[in-house]
Amino acid sequence: MGQGGRCESAAGPSGRGVRRAAHCAGGAERGPAQEDPRVGGRARDPAEGGEVFRRGDALVNRFQFVADHQRRYGVKRLCTILGIARSSFCYWRRTAACRAARQATDAHLAARIRAVHRESDGTYGVPRITAELREDGERVNHKRVARVMRSIDLAGVRLRRRHRTTVADPAAAKAPDLIGRDFTARETNTKYVGDITYLPLESGRFLYLATVIDLASRRLTGWAIANHMRTERRQPR
Repeated sequence: MGQGGRCESAAGPSGRGVRRAAHCAGGAERGPAQEDPRVGGRARDPAEGGEVFRRGDALVNRFQFVADHQRRYGVKRLCTILGIARSSFCYWRRTAACRAARQATDAHLAARIRAVHRESDGTYGVPRITAELREDGERVNHKRVARVMRSIDLAGVRLRRRHRTTVADPAAAKAPDLIGRDFTARETNTKYVGDITYLPLESGRFLYLATVIDLASRRLTGWAIANHMRTERRQPR
């Protein structure tokens, strides 16, 4: 008897055995009283069989199911019932060794990436990790590093975009340089310089801190803070 005959003998005329195995593989094992009513009548309908098996299962799981049960039910029958192309399954099986080798090299690369990421205190992203690996002799590109980092849920620290705090008015008169770019002083209370620092808030807005420093002592002599940078700001304390 040919392979098709053996399949009929193992699965039964209606193909219930294949579908029951598919249910068990998906974690939905049922007894005779709980059997899905759709399994009767149109049991040879490929769309129906595939629909039953698609509940939360990826395509690769269907390929693995065929590989695990092909001796009992036959590849052609399983592929038809599960709604997958036999050529796709054959390609998946033919490339199994390549996938296994790739998974092994990815696991090795993931360990290297974790080590570099840990040494950077979790700050390095794809570009820096790629550069570090290349310096250590690892032949890898940034796309592969990015893919492996996504698979192990790693990411670097992204710096915030620089906030432009001052937009100079080209028509405005420039402030005079009263100290002639000489930032030294021998005596206190003779030369002061000021600066403005922006402070980012969680809301996305900014506060602006104005400070005045004595050039001789390098001590802070006054400060003021506001949510704007207009000239009517109150004098530093």
